[in-house]
Amino acid sequence: MHAEHPPPSRFNQLVPAIGSIVLLIAGFVMIYVVNPVTTRLIPPCPFLWATNCYCPGCGAARAFHALARGDLGTAFSYNPLLILALPALGYVYMSFLSSEFFGKRLPAPTGIKTWTWLIPATLVVFWVARNLPWEPFTWLAP
Repeated sequence: MHAEHPPPSRFNQLVPAIGSIVLLIAGFVMIYVVNPVTTRLIPPCPFLWATNCYCPGCGAARAFHALARGDLGTAFSYNPLLILALPALGYVYMSFLSSEFFGKRLPAPTGIKTWTWLIPATLVVFWVARNLPWEPFTWLAP
């Protein structure tokens, strides 16, 4: 026979959401304090190291550092796709928090089937374009 366990407390249900907020704040403090350009604390991109080509995430740590310091222009120059995607990523995160704390997700964007292929396609195009050796594509490199 299996012993019945009581349902988890409300706090236990909220642990993932609370933990994600704590990690987000800790990550912000770290990226604000630690400059990825001058430290070895943040490892270099293994794809860049292995291939000498930029991946879609290259420059993300430097972009977040610049953004945390309020320098949107520099952040954009390190990884423009990441900066452009932040509002959407923020919306997804807020929807997760809304679901966890209030039991209701934010409305999903319309055309969700389009997004399921558009996001990977955008990443691939960005990945290729930022490695092309002539202007204006060189502007996409970090």
